[in-house]
Amino acid sequence: MKRRDQDQFFTFDEVKNFEAPTCFHERKLWFDIKGYYMDRCKRVWLKLTEEEQERNKICAQISVVFVGKIIGENRCPTISDWAGFSIVNAISKVLTGKFCIPPKDRSLTEEEVENITWKLLWNITKTKKARKILDRKFIEAILRDFLPREQYCPPEHPYLRSRFSEKWKFAEYADTFMSSTGNIRIEAIEQAERTTEVLPPEIINSIDKIREHIPDALKISMEYIKARFKW
Repeated sequence: MKRRDQDQFFTFDEVKNFEAPTCFHERKLWFDIKGYYMDRCKRVWLKLTEEEQERNKICAQISVVFVGKIIGENRCPTISDWAGFSIVNAISKVLTGKFCIPPKDRSLTEEEVENITWKLLWNITKTKKARKILDRKFIEAILRDFLPREQYCPPEHPYLRSRFSEKWKFAEYADTFMSSTGNIRIEAIEQAERTTEVLPPEIINSIDKIREHIPDALKISMEYIKARFKW
């Protein structure tokens, strides 16, 4: 690969070597609020301060607009990991001027894509420059949604999955799961529009910056999907 090409985008192998905390490194997760703690295998709910409650509220509102407002009416992957990667890839373009390009010559597992997505997001948002470009509360919300968290659904073994991927699956954002590409359901877009009306201007500004690059980010993901998926 030519040096000039490397300067224009990140490769998956490059991002794979980035360091990022996991859900088990709680002290490093400045953006997260624990709603409970474990005491002898029992969940004990903590009383959140008014400030923490407000942070949770705003993060939940921002989370709603990820799909309906940022992806919007653009054709997109119906696979949660690739949809999430597309959003983070657009954020990468905003903050670094570079997209991350997946390798078309090999298949990638869901875990690989989600891990790459998280490592990329963590590293591009941790700089002071990032917080001058995107609103801090917006960064806090996206980090919460894309952090792979420990999930457990007996009889399965525990596994790591982000809130974004879980919501994509259960909220049925895509209008079809019979194809690897599709569109966002009208209901999700309308819900995002309603939620956007109550968000502060600085967060709307962050969303608009990302929307500008989402078509190209989606194109990158769907080119990989077209090359590797048969459905």
